[in-house]
Amino acid sequence: KDSAITVFIGLLMLLLFEGAIRAFSPQTQETIYENNESLGIQDSQLGYAYRPGAKSRVTGPEFSVEYKINREGLRDETEHPLPAPAGRARVLLLGDSFTFGVGGSYDKIWPVLLEKRLAEKGIPMDVVKAGAAAFDTQTELIYLTRLFPRYEPDVVVVGFLPNDLHTNAPLVGADLKTIQVAPNENNITLQAR
Repeated sequence: KDSAITVFIGLLMLLLFEGAIRAFSPQTQETIYENNESLGIQDSQLGYAYRPGAKSRVTGPEFSVEYKINREGLRDETEHPLPAPAGRARVLLLGDSFTFGVGGSYDKIWPVLLEKRLAEKGIPMDVVKAGAAAFDTQTELIYLTRLFPRYEPDVVVVGFLPNDLHTNAPLVGADLKTIQVAPNENNITLQAR
């Protein structure tokens, strides 16, 4: 009986504390879009895609950050010539908000830090940063079928977080194309059924 009363009082105190924070110090976030255009546009396969050339500033209690989407629809300030330059390997980074860098300034997100570290070590690598907030492995697979033929990467890295397991749904009726990759003598087929 004493344990139940203690748990009840503890929960009541947490609720009161939460209510006091919301009432006296609300955690608001403000988003300002350049040209009154959001970062995203509706996409029938992915749900949304980033609007090429879009910019916004998000300010909240924990961060103030500017998001710039390049003309390819990526949060990436590096130009990626097509086809890839000879002598440079190309890596395609896919992932969710962590790979996109929600809340982080561009120069501090992990894909940019990876790119800088590779350059410091003299490794000629073209890093295509294709993270998208709220994507899971299902949407990343669909996105891969769109980006792979364009960039023809030598390596694909998928940022995976445990919440992807909860958000994925079966690919029922998804219109996916088969991607065939031929690195050296090995033939790899990526196919969704």
